Amino acid sequence: MLTEKTFTADGFSMNYAEGPQNGAPLVFLHGATLWWKDFEPLFQSLEQNWHIYACDMRGHGKSSHTPGNYRAVDFCPDVVDFIQKQIREPVVLVGHSNGGTLALLTAAQIPELVRAVILLDPATLARNTPIQSVPGAGDWIIGVGDVLESRRSAKDFILEFNPEADEVELQNTESMIRSIDPEFISVMVKNKFFEGLKLEEVLTKVLCPTLLLCGDLELGSLVSESEMEFIKQHIPQLTSVHIKGAGHSPHWDQTETTLKHINNFLKTI
Repeated sequence: MLTEKTFTADGFSMNYAEGPQNGAPLVFLHGATLWWKDFEPLFQSLEQNWHIYACDMRGHGKSSHTPGNYRAVDFCPDVVDFIQKQIREPVVLVGHSNGGTLALLTAAQIPELVRAVILLDPATLARNTPIQSVPGAGDWIIGVGDVLESRRSAKDFILEFNPEADEVELQNTESMIRSIDPEFISVMVKNKFFEGLKLEEVLTKVLCPTLLLCGDLELGSLVSESEMEFIKQHIPQLTSVHIKGAGHSPHWDQTETTLKHINNFLKTI
């Protein structure tokens, strides 16, 4: 079971959830428009042998809103501060979608404090691709913006993506959406998230073991063959696994298979 706590540094307040101290630190970084609870399918298994930390990124969940500072290079210092000042020992990073980009940035910046990186369908292709042209993920982000600006009903929007959502899931998802700073959505829609970032240079500095899990393109994965090759060319210790039947969220779409690969990887580091 995880307990929500608050970490504060330089005027920024980060909400995070922490599990029991059953091992070394395992830090989860969620994707755009999500929150720490997005990793709940993985927690029960992994908290048996790891000390879990799951963060709400700036502008999301219960963490501070920081208008004008929602590029990847703005998010990264939050994670670095959290590891250096709160955890204070080497960690394994797990990043989904945009959280994967933040995990890579962090590993490149403080390699002495990152033992390994696990990427769940990272959204690195968005550096060159307008989010509006990305099926699924782009529609979601634009729709979230519409809900936040009252152009669309939250319930109707959520049911469009998840027709089987019950009342509890509807309420939780709406709460997640309404926690988001609309300025973050603006950054994503204007394709400014990767602004000021040279990803090739970042990847060459990721020297730790790295596992990349991706799904099927036709089900919404953001990792194309060319994107996989790009990442492989720049990260020396990369292991990649294609999870059939998963889309952009392997930890939800194929939970048991995702856990199997994560646990097998963690045994090797």
